[in-house]
Amino acid sequence: MYAEEHYTILNSGVDAWNRWRNDNPQIRPNLESVDLSSGVLNGIKFDHTDLPVAVLRGASLQESIFEATNLSGADLTAADLRRAWFPGADLRVRFLDR
Repeated sequence: MYAEEHYTILNSGVDAWNRWRNDNPQIRPNLESVDLSSGVLNGIKFDHTDLPVAVLRGASLQESIFEATNLSGADLTAADLRRAWFPGADLRVRFLDR
């Protein structure tokens, strides 16, 4: 489950989130299982962020940074990832028992 404090900052908008990330590079945000489907998050700095099992279905993430981001099991179906950057990101698929 995601950290409520991190989710609150994210809900303040991309500019507020990016400012907070720039001011707090030592923090690794936890947004596990967050649902950001269809969100407009262009240019967001999700570098060094935990987003496992996040739902980013249909989100606009153009020019976003995912450096060393944990996206294992995240749903990126139909997400707009044009010019997004993923060096060192964990994009493994998770197989869950059903």
